[in-house]
Amino acid sequence: MIGIICLIVGGVNLRNVTLTEVNTSSETWEVVGSLVGGRTYQLYIESGDAWGEPFAHGDFEDAQPINVTVYSPNGGLTKLQAFFYGLPTTSPYYREGTPPAMVDVVYQLVDNSSLQVDAPSSRIRFTAKKDGNYTVRVLEEGLWVKAPPNYMIFYEEVVLGKDLYTLLVLFGGLLSIGGGVISIWSALGKKHVKRRKAHK
Repeated sequence: MIGIICLIVGGVNLRNVTLTEVNTSSETWEVVGSLVGGRTYQLYIESGDAWGEPFAHGDFEDAQPINVTVYSPNGGLTKLQAFFYGLPTTSPYYREGTPPAMVDVVYQLVDNSSLQVDAPSSRIRFTAKKDGNYTVRVLEEGLWVKAPPNYMIFYEEVVLGKDLYTLLVLFGGLLSIGGGVISIWSALGKKHVKRRKAHK
């Protein structure tokens, strides 16, 4: 039982993730991140101020895509569409100055030698397989307003208390295995115990 509790606590701790900024670009079409193989990253794109105007005016009822290309250090390409949605001014939830938000990500091409992507997802999230500079570029082609994003930020996901998680899972796993072995041994041992006849 103690082993199972340790596993549960370790699993909860694994979800305790914080985002650490790697690099930021503002009002440009691309951002470069020096990424480390084996680590997981998110890319945040804040839409340009002008991106929200057609949504506010009610011109769009559906989320609209932007084309994004990720250039790996080895020259490989990952292509995706990130869909953004904003509210019209007639919506009771509309707040002036709130930019359209990313609501969906669809990958058309993935450089599997360099990236492991998180799909389907409402975020651009992936694990780098190789060290090096990864360049993300928003393409002007197909964009409903010809303006760059306000911000693009590379974030690294950092698990808080990672050492504690590893210790709890290891300790919990060993206790669970040990408890299972003892339970099986006890169950088998009972079969060999002969009942004594009661004397009158």
